[in-house]
Formats: sequence, C-alpha cells, structure tokens
Amino acid sequence: FPVTIRNDYAGVNISYWVKKFLVYGQVMVDDPSTNRLGYQAGIKSYGAFVPGLQLQLEWNETASYSYTARNDLTGLNHFNQPIGHPLGGGVKEIVGIAEYRYKRFFSRLKYNSISFDLGAGGDWRTQSIVPIEPIPDTVNQLDGQLGMQLNLQTNAEFYVSYVYRDGTYNSNFIMFGIRTNLHNNYFDF
Repeated sequence: FPVTIRNDYAGVNISYWVKKFLVYGQVMVDDPSTNRLGYQAGIKSYGAFVPGLQLQLEWNETASYSYTARNDLTGLNHFNQPIGHPLGGGVKEIVGIAEYRYKRFFSRLKYNSISFDLGAGGDWRTQSIVPIEPIPDTVNQLDGQLGMQLNLQTNAEFYVSYVYRDGTYNSNFIMFGIRTNLHNNYFDF
C-alpha cells in the first residue's frame, strides 16, 4: 500500500521602501483545509527623526498548531524544534526596538511581549498530536545594551547588556563581552 503523507504550506514576503521607512510583512498559510494562518507586519525607520536612530515596531501572529501536522514527517520542525517561529504555533508577539549609534558608540533598547500556547498538556512539543486545548502563557522581556565598536572592518564590539524577563519564571541577566556583529540590518525581520 503506498502511503501518502502530505501537508501544504504557502507564504509570501513583502517589503516596501517609503523614504527612510521600510514597511514589511509576511503571510503564511499552513494547510488551507485547516485555516491555520500566520502573519507578520512591521515598520522600520533609518534616521528618519534623528540621524543614527533606528526604530522598529513589529507584530507577529500564528494560529495554534501552525507548522505542525498529525505526522511528524510533514510538520515544519527539525530535531523536534519548530522552524517557522521559535515558539511554534499559537503565538502573538509585539516587538519594539530603538537603536542609536553615535560615532563608535551605540545603545539599544528592545521590548518583546509574547503570548503563546504551550500546547496540549502544557508542552508545545505535543502539538503534532490532535489538539486538546492549548494552555496560554505570556512572557515580557526588556533588553538594554550599551557598547562601543572596536574595529570598523569586522564590526567587533564591546558591549554590556541587561535583560529582564517576566513570565511564568522571572529572570534577570547581566552580560558583557566582545563580539563580531555581522548581520544585514535591512533584512533583519
């Protein structure tokens, strides 16, 4: 007996420049027969108000059990980790970022508020099983960084960071270090 294992996904990525603003979004359809949708909408500004100031505001949302399937072979995961969104399906997230650079110095403030389903039985990894009823949870995170660029060619930076996370478990982190920060700032969404 040939066995047909199938799950359909479709998506589109859109971005549009308006002067010093980038408006962007993504839409995902996970198996049209189940009406599981996901989308992202955001706006970034690059020095529009103050030279060196970048602002970003973004909204992400996926339906419960998106990226999953009744059969693990057709779900969007790798080594039992979701690849569509780090928290899998059932996510509502708002992200706000303000970053200011002056010569070699920089500061960054990032706020995340994520409301998500933990999945049946309180474990998101069981999402590939038939849904019972998801258990919602919310995490708020505030991340502040100060730093200095050490090498302009490799973008090596010294930084100090403080992270406060409030959710089921509250936590605080203080970090410092030297890193090479190579990323494309215009496609970081």
